[in-house]
Amino acid sequence: MTEQEVRDYVESAFQALKSRGWYADGTLVRAANTETDITAFETRRSLKLPRLYRAYLQSWRRMVPQPDSGEQWDKEYQDLIRSTHDSFRLNALFQEEGDFGALWLELHCPPEAMEELDERIENLKESQEELNGPLPEESFRYLVPIGEWGAGWGPLCLDLSRPEEQVDLEDDSTWSLVWFDHEEFDWGAKYLGEDGLLHGRAAAPDFQTLLEWYFFCPAEAEFEAKTGIKPTVQWYKDGAKRKQEGRSDDRPGGEGLCGGRLSGAEKPGLVPKDRPGAHRSD
Repeated sequence: MTEQEVRDYVESAFQALKSRGWYADGTLVRAANTETDITAFETRRSLKLPRLYRAYLQSWRRMVPQPDSGEQWDKEYQDLIRSTHDSFRLNALFQEEGDFGALWLELHCPPEAMEELDERIENLKESQEELNGPLPEESFRYLVPIGEWGAGWGPLCLDLSRPEEQVDLEDDSTWSLVWFDHEEFDWGAKYLGEDGLLHGRAAAPDFQTLLEWYFFCPAEAEFEAKTGIKPTVQWYKDGAKRKQEGRSDDRPGGEGLCGGRLSGAEKPGLVPKDRPGAHRSD
């Protein structure tokens, strides 16, 4: 794709997301990051971000509410409001061996300034050290946190040690989006590779695939054709609520479908490896 096609692709992804009902209430604002800002981040981190993720960093973010006229918020409350609006909380359907399942994703919005992405990287290191003890600084070198995988299972990261052009859909050890389980307390034993770098569990082949799954979500049309049920934002949320309440629902699209993990979700490379291609422009 040309640079313009990359930008157009990201814009079309947001249009598809809103057409599905997610964040369609006019509360998205254009991110202020520029090419210069992103290049400066890459320089100080000695990293090269994927082109689609660069375009995403310049796309759209959630609007942070402001106090009404005459109202004042203390810093703690301001920080709380900001933290609850710094991610897109999304759900999408997948097909695995003919069965449908759904999986939540919390995708960080583009930061208000690129220094916030630096902070996310440092926070990943600090939170890991609190839980697991110190690991070599260099082991985090190629990890860029971009969200939370599943229903808060653990941080989702770009692993920039795995070039996207070398991704093999049939080999999830090459996938460039990885996640780290919050319940895993020995990252050194579980994730530290022979190359001295941390490599998480496979989540998605690349950032474009993640956008295809969660913004375009082609499986929803297939599900609706098969079941007569149109997956809406509220449908996903109702499924999560039923799951939390421990209620079962045998109807197609019941709590077992949109409330929790897909079957076998504990295994790396769970998410279907057949990359949807309807919206690709390689």
